[in-house]
Amino acid sequence: MLVGCVIGFPAGNSAIEVKAFETEHACKDGAVEIDMVINIGKALQEDWDYIIREIKAVVDTSHKHNAITKVIFDTDYITNDEHKIKLCEIFILPLNR
Repeated sequence: MLVGCVIGFPAGNSAIEVKAFETEHACKDGAVEIDMVINIGKALQEDWDYIIREIKAVVDTSHKHNAITKVIFDTDYITNDEHKIKLCEIFILPLNR
């Protein structure tokens, strides 16, 4: 049986360092998939650099343990179509910048 873990549920309000820490421990405990919730407040503030940094921190930690990462943003709160488009653009960018 494969194990997955959600990081930052439900609103993604945890600091980047906390999300990376949770990811590290989830992977060490056997998680092979990390489902992270982005910081919704930062997205609503259009702090895209923060969103990129938090995704990169979780993805880098996941990959260090050969786990995959899924990124979640709650469309109940992020209702602006331009924000949704921007988030999708961020998700497909290479994070090695």
